[in-house]
Amino acid sequence: MTDYIMKSCKKSCGYCGPIEPKYDLNRLAPNLRPLAFLVGKWRSEQDGKAIFPTIPVFTYGEEIEISIPSDILRAQRALNYT
Repeated sequence: MTDYIMKSCKKSCGYCGPIEPKYDLNRLAPNLRPLAFLVGKWRSEQDGKAIFPTIPVFTYGEEIEISIPSDILRAQRALNYT
């Protein structure tokens, strides 16, 4: 097995364990299925570098999560972005 599979299996195929409801594509509304590939955690592997004239140079990373909202919500179906 590759490192990718070891880190990502539970969120992608579910073979190694249950899928968290917020990532379970079976719960995705039909009108959102074209965006299914976005569901999950996305993290930059390269450190960003910020350069400003008044503060020291620093590096940073970014991570976003796109998930399926709880079924408790009664609003129009959408994806959560955090």
